[in-house]
Amino acid sequence: MLMQQMIDAIRADATVGCGSCSVVDECYEDAELAAALAAAGVTTLQAAKAWAHNADSLFRERLQEVADLEEDARAQSDLDRHNAEFDAWESMTDRGRGTRINEAI
Repeated sequence: MLMQQMIDAIRADATVGCGSCSVVDECYEDAELAAALAAAGVTTLQAAKAWAHNADSLFRERLQEVADLEEDARAQSDLDRHNAEFDAWESMTDRGRGTRINEAI
């Protein structure tokens, strides 16, 4: 009975409940949500809502970390491409004294 009340409280929450597009709303069926709450030792309505907010926050933080890693990879790819072009240009000239981007930073 309490487990269903906790699930209902989460589903009714404006931030993580039905229609919120949160990870809890989109990815947890009721049985999965019940199992996660039980595994976390959640026993009160307030703790259930706090757990759901925390789960959503952690998921959003992880998404941002992935986006940051992808941006870093794109930046590194751009840097590598620039340095390869610079090396090719430098090898065709008598300059030989330029500075690659990553060496200047």
